[in-house]
Amino acid sequence: MESRQESSRPAEGPPRRSSSRRWLVLLLAASLTALLAGAAIAGWWLSANHARQFSDAEFLKSRLESLGADADEGPAQRPPALVRVSEATRRAILPTKPLYGRLVEVRKVTVSSEVTGKILDMPVEEGTLVVEGETLLASVDEVWSRLAFQQTDAEIAAIKAELEHESRELERFRQLAEGDTITKSELDDQDSLVRQLQARLTKTQAMLEEERERRARSKIYAPFDGTVVEKHAEVGQMLSPGSPVVEIVSRGSIDAEIRVPESLVDWVYVGLELPIVVEPLRIETEGRVVSVIPYGMTASRTFPVRLRLDDQKGRLKVGMSVQTLVPKGEQIEEIFV
Repeated sequence: MESRQESSRPAEGPPRRSSSRRWLVLLLAASLTALLAGAAIAGWWLSANHARQFSDAEFLKSRLESLGADADEGPAQRPPALVRVSEATRRAILPTKPLYGRLVEVRKVTVSSEVTGKILDMPVEEGTLVVEGETLLASVDEVWSRLAFQQTDAEIAAIKAELEHESRELERFRQLAEGDTITKSELDDQDSLVRQLQARLTKTQAMLEEERERRARSKIYAPFDGTVVEKHAEVGQMLSPGSPVVEIVSRGSIDAEIRVPESLVDWVYVGLELPIVVEPLRIETEGRVVSVIPYGMTASRTFPVRLRLDDQKGRLKVGMSVQTLVPKGEQIEEIFV
């Protein structure tokens, strides 16, 4: 009986869950309806408000005035940018490679004494500028040359007197030989004596010229325009032929020596003009190739090339570093703007 009573009771679980879902759906539907109604009311209010403002003349006037004031207070406009127009041209350029070198002297010489004697005067110092044939470098005592000159001159006078006498004797012997007073052998002996005296006179006169030249060379002058860079002697020093006195380097022109690689040396030739920059002085000039030495350095495989520069102002100094641009190919055309 208890089992039948239990089976006759209705189930309560499923109906309760179905009721909850219905209430949830009704709540969501009511919320969505309220939201749509609020949006519709807000849209209607905004539309009505805008319509009222646009129909209000005073409102529109005040709004336009405020926009004009804002525009006046804004930043000033920039002026239009300037544009420069250039014509593109085609030019031929020579590809080059920078090389470095140093300035060297065109000529350098050690002036030596040609006579024997003591230095009496030496009016030059290191750095003195000298002029060819005018600047006295050193004066050597010429007393011995003067005495030798006087002795030779006296000997010449004696030979002339003897020659004059023997020449008269020769004329007399010729007259006697015509009258058969003397033999032909005696005439020949006298003629030979006169010839010997003439040869002796010529030799002694040459010795006199030698002594005269030696006296002149006791004054040592500059062999070319240049600068004294080193002194090898001083006043009071005894000199002999070949003794060094001073060392001089030339001025007015100077050379730039560049070591050109073997790959570029074929593009360099005598007479070629190349730009030169003397780096310590920041001087830009030009140099003319005067020599290409055909003897390369084994280690570096470079060839010495000399360029001649004008240095009339004397600003360029031996040893200064220089830079040049050496051609490394044929001319090519490029576009320039």
